Amino acid sequence: MIEIERLLRVPYVDPEGSFDISPDGTRLAFAWNLTGQWEIYELDLNAADIPKRVSVGPGGKFAPKYSPDGSRLAYVVDFDGGENFHIFIQNLKTNQHSDLTPDIDFTIQPNFCWSPDGTQIAFLTDQSGCFDTYVMPANGGEPRLLFANGFPAWTVRWSPDEKYLAVMSEGICQDYGVYIIPLDGGDPFPIADERGQINAFNPAWSPDGEQIVFHSDVPNGFHQIGIFDVTTKQITWLTIGKANCRIPSWSKDGTHLTYVRAQGASDKVVVHPLDSMAREFQVEIGVHYKPRFTPDGEHVIFAFGNPSHPPDLWKLTFSLGEICQLTNSL
Repeated sequence: MIEIERLLRVPYVDPEGSFDISPDGTRLAFAWNLTGQWEIYELDLNAADIPKRVSVGPGGKFAPKYSPDGSRLAYVVDFDGGENFHIFIQNLKTNQHSDLTPDIDFTIQPNFCWSPDGTQIAFLTDQSGCFDTYVMPANGGEPRLLFANGFPAWTVRWSPDEKYLAVMSEGICQDYGVYIIPLDGGDPFPIADERGQINAFNPAWSPDGEQIVFHSDVPNGFHQIGIFDVTTKQITWLTIGKANCRIPSWSKDGTHLTYVRAQGASDKVVVHPLDSMAREFQVEIGVHYKPRFTPDGEHVIFAFGNPSHPPDLWKLTFSLGEICQLTNSL
């Protein structure tokens, strides 16, 4: 029998702050409280190696994101446990790190993103009283308000062609909305169908920046995967059925999607070629989090946890149907 105090001290990989794969596909960065302190670790995906801590300094670190060229790592730091995050940039070659948001008196969300050219960072802060969308230089500087709609924003994604931001925010009642913000100064517009704006979550851009995949309960009350064409403003529904499909993302070549499909208390990772049938994979009965393709399109990385396994990172080689564990918190 395990004492409750010991059980609560079992480390785990942060499944909600997610992880990131380096642009060349060789490294994996993630937040892990292996020592009791949340730090950023890196794992070499091409070697049977143990993860190495790369973050330095005080505070809990979360939500690592590689710069587009892979030379820098951005993450948020919580100095006092109050979730008043600061955005840090770490040079992975020199190990120098800098606080882009020193002396702030407002709160920053841990969800942020790099611009495709690596010169700017888009993030969400309540500087104006609501969590709005700001952009700042990646080497520090004054934040610039880009989008505010009167509702708290939770996710921001920069399009690969650098033309748009996609922002997910709360809406009326318990609905959420995804807004596309043209960076040329055009008017923002939401993901909508013929009846108007729809309840939409977790946008992810296609590699060409022409489409956004998301999930919504609009089709039949269950969350389904939709693809929104930014030019035509039309939605194509990829899934239908009595299951909830969530957290989609694209392969680098734009030919596949991966997402989580849930029925009841358990779920599975789905790999869905856009021109053929979907396949489902499962470590065990439990919860699979935020699957993402490696840049070569051969593997899917995700977090998984259940009563027997604290959340850890796993790798799926879907062509072979093989799943291997990458971190072992136990």
